[in-house]
Amino acid sequence: MSKLRLTLLIVSDLFLSNNGSTFAQSGAILQFSIEKDKTPPQGFKIKASSGNLAIGSPSLHMENDQTDMVFKGDNKEMIAIDHEKKSYMVINGEMIAQMKGAMSGFQKEMEEVYKNMPPEAQEQMKKAQKEGGMNFGMGGMAPKEIKAVNSGEKGTQAGYSCVRYDILEDGQKKREIWIAPWSSIEGGAEVKKAMMGFMTFMQQLSDEMTQGMPGGGGNLFDDIDYEEGMPVMIFDLETKEKTILQSAKKMTLPANTFGPPAGYKPERSF
Repeated sequence: MSKLRLTLLIVSDLFLSNNGSTFAQSGAILQFSIEKDKTPPQGFKIKASSGNLAIGSPSLHMENDQTDMVFKGDNKEMIAIDHEKKSYMVINGEMIAQMKGAMSGFQKEMEEVYKNMPPEAQEQMKKAQKEGGMNFGMGGMAPKEIKAVNSGEKGTQAGYSCVRYDILEDGQKKREIWIAPWSSIEGGAEVKKAMMGFMTFMQQLSDEMTQGMPGGGGNLFDDIDYEEGMPVMIFDLETKEKTILQSAKKMTLPANTFGPPAGYKPERSF
């Protein structure tokens, strides 16, 4: 069994610690595992890999060995933390506008290069952008049609009663997502608020980045209405990976969970 353990931290409120000067955070922890089926007849194989995923109401923290990502729901911004460099980068509306301007300029340059190519080279470029997912405005590239279909199948996954949704891309089934009601998840109200805020933020960033670009846009979150519940098991048919909710518990979190560590220096994006 290839297993990546993740921890999802949900912050619901703030309270004073015993010394009256430092704030701690009351919330919940959700633990996940990611399992990859490499050899189906023999079952799952173990791979040494670990990480943490932290979400707070309204903030989020994804932790890896070298790089963390924090979403601050109150400020509507992301913070990329590089532990090796002991630095961090803030991703907000201002940075996205700069990135969009840079990408637009690059796209125009590529369009000019494309126009001056011989027909054979143009066809090769179109093929490359289709196979590799590139899009430089060379004839456009239609976004994939992603659709979530309620299969109607009900069952128990990770100990939760849930229903299975099938995710179709251009009509082909790619993923299965099992959704459990928020009320069945410990700390579910806080989890829902944090996740919905994060998804809204990421979708808005995606829409802003791809506005006016051929093939841009599209739903980042599989066209599922997560108002209905939380995914407790996701199975990717292509990678054979299963993401499974292992546990959900309320707990107290450190005050600095949703920010860069003290002493880390900010980096410029451009």
